[in-house]
Amino acid sequence: MHPRTSARTRLARTTSLLVAFCVAVLGLWLPSAPSAKGAGTVTLSIDPAASSLTADSTGAEVVGTITNDSGHAIGNGTVHVGVAGTVLDTANALQRWTQGRSGISTPTVASASIGAVPDGAARPFRVQIPAAKLPWKYQLAALPMTVTLTEGGSITSAATLQQVRTTLQMQTGAVTTPLRIGWVVPLTLPADPALFGPSGTARDEAWNRAIGSGSRVQQLIDSLAGQQVTWLIDPMLLDPPVGADENVPAARIEDPATSTEPAPSPSTSESTSGSATGSTSSSTTGTTPSSGTSSSTSAPSSTSPSSTSSPASPSSTSSPASPSSTTSPSDTATSSTTSETTDGGDGTSDQIPSDTVGVLVTELLSKLRSLGTGQQVWWTAYDDPDVTTLLDRDRALLQRDLSRPLPPALSAISTTRAVWPSGEVGATDLSRITAAWTSAGQQAPVVVLPRRAVSTTTGTAATTGIARVSGTAGAVLYDERLSSIAAAGDDPGVASSRLLAESIAIYQQSPGAQRSISIAIGRDSTATPQALAATVKAVSAAGWTSTLNHDAARTTAPAVSLLPTPAKGTPYPQASTSALTPKLLQSLNRQRQRVETIGSILVDSDDVVSARQRALDVVGSTRWRGNAAALRTVSSTNRTALNALSEKVNVNSSTVNFFADSGRLAVTVINDLNRPVHDVQLRLQPRRYLLRIEKQPEPISLRANSRSSVRTEVTAISPGEVAVDARLFAPGDVPLGGPDVATQLRVNVRPTSTWIYWVLGIVGGLVLVVGLMRSLRRGPRRTTVGPDDAGPTPADAIVAAAPAREADRPELDPDDPEDDPAATGAHDSPTTKASPPDDEQP
Repeated sequence: MHPRTSARTRLARTTSLLVAFCVAVLGLWLPSAPSAKGAGTVTLSIDPAASSLTADSTGAEVVGTITNDSGHAIGNGTVHVGVAGTVLDTANALQRWTQGRSGISTPTVASASIGAVPDGAARPFRVQIPAAKLPWKYQLAALPMTVTLTEGGSITSAATLQQVRTTLQMQTGAVTTPLRIGWVVPLTLPADPALFGPSGTARDEAWNRAIGSGSRVQQLIDSLAGQQVTWLIDPMLLDPPVGADENVPAARIEDPATSTEPAPSPSTSESTSGSATGSTSSSTTGTTPSSGTSSSTSAPSSTSPSSTSSPASPSSTSSPASPSSTTSPSDTATSSTTSETTDGGDGTSDQIPSDTVGVLVTELLSKLRSLGTGQQVWWTAYDDPDVTTLLDRDRALLQRDLSRPLPPALSAISTTRAVWPSGEVGATDLSRITAAWTSAGQQAPVVVLPRRAVSTTTGTAATTGIARVSGTAGAVLYDERLSSIAAAGDDPGVASSRLLAESIAIYQQSPGAQRSISIAIGRDSTATPQALAATVKAVSAAGWTSTLNHDAARTTAPAVSLLPTPAKGTPYPQASTSALTPKLLQSLNRQRQRVETIGSILVDSDDVVSARQRALDVVGSTRWRGNAAALRTVSSTNRTALNALSEKVNVNSSTVNFFADSGRLAVTVINDLNRPVHDVQLRLQPRRYLLRIEKQPEPISLRANSRSSVRTEVTAISPGEVAVDARLFAPGDVPLGGPDVATQLRVNVRPTSTWIYWVLGIVGGLVLVVGLMRSLRRGPRRTTVGPDDAGPTPADAIVAAAPAREADRPELDPDDPEDDPAATGAHDSPTTKASPPDDEQP
């Protein structure tokens, strides 16, 4: 072989090996693309209601469903159930088994074929376990169990499509002192900004999602009907805040004879036209309805917004956006949920807010009133405040939330108040929390805490789910591990079996002793209401458990003390970072001040101020933990609405011609609010010293949706056009709309001392020019000469300097031809010749 050919061959081989090596390395490093067969999943779920998760003398039965979303059909599916005789008698043993770290083998005790399962289809299965296959006779035990789905009848790694690790409980003897288990289920609002947005369709839909018939709240109540649970409810579900609207609700309709609506102030006039010293470019009538603003007044309420006729909401929070606050539940239940339109008088259609939220509140209130006797209701503070954050960042906001009393309708259901603080809470933190409650004038609350927050030196905390803690109305001590299992949202059958096995392990620690545990479902639980209800029913039906009534047990529960810091453990629920930043709190305070400013000029504003400020305080809720973007949206929406609300009282921008040395300048002030305003101060400030404001106008009052002309004394300094900043102030010199908000008026200043001389000069000039033109057009004057005069008048001729007097003239005879002027030509010349001297007569 030629040496060069051999070298090429070796180079080619080396290159091929290098490429193969690179491909192999990349194949190991890069994730493999999923095949079509493994593109989806096959789900195996166990039905806890239909399954007998506890074996008896007849054996056991496992019932469930196979759902094929794998992307390919299952030709011949078979479900196998395997059970081992090893007892899982501790929490650690259970954890190792469920995580696949125990090494326990589960022989198959029963199988059932389900046949073909097409892609996208679901097939139920039922596997009966004969008693003979369960030879163990434990009085009370939890045994390892697997449920496996295979393609075909054999269990191999290649044929296995899905496998679930669970437990089979076994009970052969009676239990004299069952383990009592209590459940705490919170009902709170989701972190949906639309709930707190402006009135309208979006807000109605958000509240329907939150508390309507298909909501999680309603489904939980329906699914857990008849079960022993303690509801932890935010009162805001039944007393919604007002919407972030850009106008205030209209006052109730009153008898005109008894109306207290203020008349226009003396500083206003009926029209901005007709002034002797100035005129505006547009004429407006004083105190007349303002166009474009009647839509907000087209929905008069038959009751005052501060009415307390609603049992579901206090008077301080009523609004048209929350109809439940102004109508009784019976009225609201029969009212229409659709919007109506009316003619606003200017040809536009006005939208009347629907009563959707009120109807939803009434339905939920009715459902809570009909709860079974085995269910208790505890109320959180309003809006379920984030107490641990607010104690450090805004105690005033926390005090406001805690001090709001329950409406009568809610107090009729329950008067127990409770708090479930987020994060790690020690003895000092709890003292601060309870002190805040009592300082707000409220009774001491029940606190919901993890069991590791209390001392376990006496063993009491490990044996009770509720205890007495100093300064509180009781403490629910929930098991974090069991609570996380119940709220995880996993297969309800697996969750039920796990909880049953855990309860057996706890019971076996001290059989015969009075023991109880509490399970608290987190606010952000992903478990469906149906799955949670199935778990609660399965645990409650077990032969070694009974229900724990938290209200009944509070008075007889053992006393415990809190640790300075909770013991180490896995916290549940995991506390998300608080979204309540100092910047948001500063924005909240500014917004509350703006509401107070608006309220200071409104007539009958107490209900408006309290309702809008309560709506602003929703930023302090626990729901916003981990939802910073949603909280910022709520704050921004409120800011936008308040800006628009402040601008409803404004100055009409216009151009004014001021033709005087001094006089009254007319400015139009508009009130587009649905309520009258009073004590509004208008202040004018020229930007150039061409105009001087002699005296600022007196405070004015305006009717709802009206405008008035305000006149003030001004003096013209110099001619020219000047911009005048017009600002409105509330009592206390608080600017409306912010310190930088001003309306510019353009004033064309033309003082009389200047323009009158210009006018007179122009007129005089015109007269002179016209006179000259007329003289030039007529030409020079000429002397009239008679036809008989042959030459010029002699130099020595005497001419009369003046006409003869009437008395000196001879009397003419009209009949004498000689006396006829026409015949003699005496009048042919305007001159009269004198008689010659005597010495020259012939």
